[in-house]
Amino acid sequence: ISLLAGASAAFAGAVYVPVVDPAGTAGSSHDLKIWVTNAGTAQKSYSATFLVAESDGTKRPTKAAETPVPAGRTSVLGGIGQHGQIGLLEIDASAQMSIEARLINTSPGGQITQSLVPVISSENLFTAGETAVLQGLGRDDARGDMSSLGIVNLAQQASQCEVRIFRA
Repeated sequence: ISLLAGASAAFAGAVYVPVVDPAGTAGSSHDLKIWVTNAGTAQKSYSATFLVAESDGTKRPTKAAETPVPAGRTSVLGGIGQHGQIGLLEIDASAQMSIEARLINTSPGGQITQSLVPVISSENLFTAGETAVLQGLGRDDARGDMSSLGIVNLAQQASQCEVRIFRA
């Protein structure tokens, strides 16, 4: 299980990026952009597979296409997400590649803001029986601000977890 807490670049293997519905609420929109950087000295490739929320991610009809990234260069993925769907983008890349994601939000009035999106990797997983404590989650109804929490099961079998929320 992984909790979407920190948002920093992840060095690859298989990593997962949360994908939101690009159609926001009340006229807003969201554009997810992902930077895949090859810090190696030779060309490397990655593949990306969209996994719909609440689906069995182990069942895949086809293998995802490989995308090459030259040494010392960055590939930017944009326009990720489908209207009415949320899920995860699995990116399978070599250890010399780093992945960073940002959500670009556009308000109905045209104001643009950016947020770092957490990349789920082996560096930020919580294994069975561990306790994770997240501080700083909040909600401000007057401003419409609220924290979101995602829980992802990356295991090959079903699992469960317990979530406790309390105020300081």
